[in-house]
Amino acid sequence: MKFKIGTVAKLTGFSPSGVRYLESRGVAVPSGGREGTYRMYTMDDVARLLECRNYRECGFDIEDTAELFHADDVADVSESLKARAEGMRDQIRHLENLEAFLESRAKDLDAIGAGTPPVVTTSPSLYWAPLWMPSEKGAAAPIPSGNDGFDIPFADSSFILEGGVEGLTNVRVGYAVMRRFTTRVPDNPDARFVPASKAVKSIVRIGKDFQPNADDLARVASFIRENSLLPKGDAHTQRLCSIHVPHEVRYDVLWQPVSE
Repeated sequence: MKFKIGTVAKLTGFSPSGVRYLESRGVAVPSGGREGTYRMYTMDDVARLLECRNYRECGFDIEDTAELFHADDVADVSESLKARAEGMRDQIRHLENLEAFLESRAKDLDAIGAGTPPVVTTSPSLYWAPLWMPSEKGAAAPIPSGNDGFDIPFADSSFILEGGVEGLTNVRVGYAVMRRFTTRVPDNPDARFVPASKAVKSIVRIGKDFQPNADDLARVASFIRENSLLPKGDAHTQRLCSIHVPHEVRYDVLWQPVSE
């Protein structure tokens, strides 16, 4: 039984151009194709192409697929499959982190709509690096990147509220990434580690001047006093979401460390 290229494409899941490429690499050896005749493929050609399709569905590109097909040592095939499996594990870890990240943000966004009051919880450990501000002296610091361990979307704008919500003296602008979402310690000489701690968590609005909304801070401070808690050191935030219509509003998640 012989097939034209359109039928072979349907049987194997490759596009006609993909079939032609693998044909050029010696995977399929059709007959005909000269003097106006159609190239005709056999069941053996289809079986070879389906073998290549298996590799493609495992994530190998078409060039690597042809190389695997022509491998002359099963050990080479095994090593390629192991390397692909390790790459998939990395992808799975990334997707699981992304899923957790999206669910966490969605939960915090729901808290805005529900008007959820501050809560006592455990703040996440994170890495924080400063950004240069026009009011500060010195050279501008670049925004940390994935090469530094600050992978987007997990890394985002962040503030250190020096003095905490009750004794705020200065707002430091920076970039932060939660430890759970980074695979390595950030390679940034100015980065610092902020450990997890007992904290009051709340959603606060941030103005265009990078200052947290005074009413939102007062609400957190009031919650701390009402629950007989003691603020401990600096508070920190991380950008949650910005709404641009009808007017711009930025929301941050704030954590104020506390003790009883």
